[in-house]
Amino acid sequence: MKVLAAMSGGVDSAVAAARVAEAGHDVTGIHLALSRNPQSYRSGARGCCTIEDSNDARRAADVIGIPFYVWDLSERFHADVVEDFLDEYAAGRTPNPCLRCNEKIKFAAVLDRAVALGFDAVATGHYAQVHTAADGTTELHTNAVGAAVGAGAPTAGVGVGSADALEDASRTLILRRR
Repeated sequence: MKVLAAMSGGVDSAVAAARVAEAGHDVTGIHLALSRNPQSYRSGARGCCTIEDSNDARRAADVIGIPFYVWDLSERFHADVVEDFLDEYAAGRTPNPCLRCNEKIKFAAVLDRAVALGFDAVATGHYAQVHTAADGTTELHTNAVGAAVGAGAPTAGVGVGSADALEDASRTLILRRR
């Protein structure tokens, strides 16, 4: 199977990519560039999807022995996450941009692009249990049995439409569109 591994630069996604590669799949790693100017969205803390994270992900891909690319999703991130945050905040609500990013970018946009490029599945390091509703939609729920605090926390309530869960054992989540 041709699998795209979404690699954040952290241990969880690197282990997921390694496990899929060790299982004999044709794996390609990707990292998401979510801002053309990373300092424009934060100050101080390192945050998410930084150049340092990209370098960490590239080193992990090199060790695993898989090809690695950085995808520029900065325009989509700004439209789907930043603008949504500003609109919700202006309306008096307190949005969680990490949840919106996982829903709109890290799951939906990555899965859609992977399928368009001929990949059979996407592997991530997110901790989740996969639940399929009666209407066929699939949702990822955090607090999977045995899951530690980490990458799983921001997946709460993320729906990925009509994705099939191929595997969620040992915290390696692999998704494929139906």
